[in-house]
Amino acid sequence: MNKSEPLRKTESKYAAAPLSRNDIAYNALQLRKLVGLEDIVNFDIVRFIENILPELHPNFLFEIAESYKLRGKYAETIPSYHDGPAIIRVREDVYVNAASGDPRSRFTLTHELGHLLFHTPKHMKLCRLETNLPAYMDPEWQANTFAGEFLVMRHLACGMSPFEIADKFNVSYSVAEIQAKYCK
Repeated sequence: MNKSEPLRKTESKYAAAPLSRNDIAYNALQLRKLVGLEDIVNFDIVRFIENILPELHPNFLFEIAESYKLRGKYAETIPSYHDGPAIIRVREDVYVNAASGDPRSRFTLTHELGHLLFHTPKHMKLCRLETNLPAYMDPEWQANTFAGEFLVMRHLACGMSPFEIADKFNVSYSVAEIQAKYCK
């Protein structure tokens, strides 16, 4: 675990099982390898969630909801409890934008995929925080890190500038800048 990750003020009431950036990058690469898509640069996350993920996770549901049903959220992930389905629910406008290639919306869907993969009931604990949460235990940091690592494969991005990464991988400049720092 990289204890040098900063402490984060978080809105989460949950702490996740510890995961370092390298752990998350490894899992992102393994998932891409599992489906033979580790060398795809501009990854089609919508196609993956709609067509491939249900094959990997038979108890998975993808729902597109009207904006008012998500009360100000772009999307949400509901883990599987007992025998119930695991659900990624996304606002209709976010879905349409992601399908059209919008970098922020693509990131949002991938962020939710990170929650689906890492934040199952057995890997989360409810907590009342008296202090800040280490980044490596913050579910939001983990999901954001997963989205960056899954959309920008390190082995494909190394040697590129943040501008090149943003352009080729169809991510925002801020995501590209973060990913470029970890490309060694």
